[in-house]
Amino acid sequence: MGSFCRRNLTSSSMVFPILIILSSFAYCEVGKPSAYDVLQQYDFPIGILPIGVTGYELNTETGYFSIYLSGTCTFSVENSYQLEYNSTISGFLSKGRLSDLKGVSVKVFFFWLSIVEVVHVGNDLQFSVGIASANFPASNFDERPHSYEALEEYDFPVGILPKGVLSYEVGNSTGEFSVYLNGSCTFSIDSYELKYKSTITGVITNDKISSLSGIKVKVLFLWLSIVTVVRDEDEIEFSVGIASADFAVSNFVESPTCGCGFDCVNVNQRKIKFDDQSQLSSA
Repeated sequence: MGSFCRRNLTSSSMVFPILIILSSFAYCEVGKPSAYDVLQQYDFPIGILPIGVTGYELNTETGYFSIYLSGTCTFSVENSYQLEYNSTISGFLSKGRLSDLKGVSVKVFFFWLSIVEVVHVGNDLQFSVGIASANFPASNFDERPHSYEALEEYDFPVGILPKGVLSYEVGNSTGEFSVYLNGSCTFSIDSYELKYKSTITGVITNDKISSLSGIKVKVLFLWLSIVTVVRDEDEIEFSVGIASADFAVSNFVESPTCGCGFDCVNVNQRKIKFDDQSQLSSA
């Protein structure tokens, strides 16, 4: 995923947010502050950095900076405005101001416009494309959304990913993604045992994850790869190719914990609800 660069901001005005999705980590050499630390030193909230930061350079004398992402990234905001990041973003950084910005664009109607400046004004961040601008509360960018929020942008509940995600990437136009966990993860859901590898890949679109790799379910004595996950209204279908099972979406409102699944306090009290009494059945 160049990055799971998706997040909605509530606003009745025109949406020109840049860098509204942030990474779960930033490149940081020994003794060198992270990109997020630098932003805060210049009076910006950490949430204006996108996910997928692999490094940065900053000339403290001139303020000129370059930010390097793991790839280009395109995503939608409020399902109306499309943002695009180049793999390199550059500009000048001073206290409360990003100017001469290059590498970030927003699609307004039929036109792609470059976001050229971001200014911290009072309690707001002002995003400018030169001919127009829009203000958003700086508090919208205080926290760094994670892959779990990105899942919700694609209409999936957070609970289809376990706790322990370190970072993720999503492709700009293909939807190809990678999710990185802090290690392999195994837990049980009702009568099924699930195993997540430390890296999970696939292709994501609204209500569908396909070409999935890195997740297996144990059925009887066999470990089968889950290859597709589809949401159909209040149900989620998990498919291993030759068979599938449907579960209620409400079962996945929170992320399971490796080892003990959804309820580490009352492991034996929580029951997974099947829709229409369905068990794993032939597709």
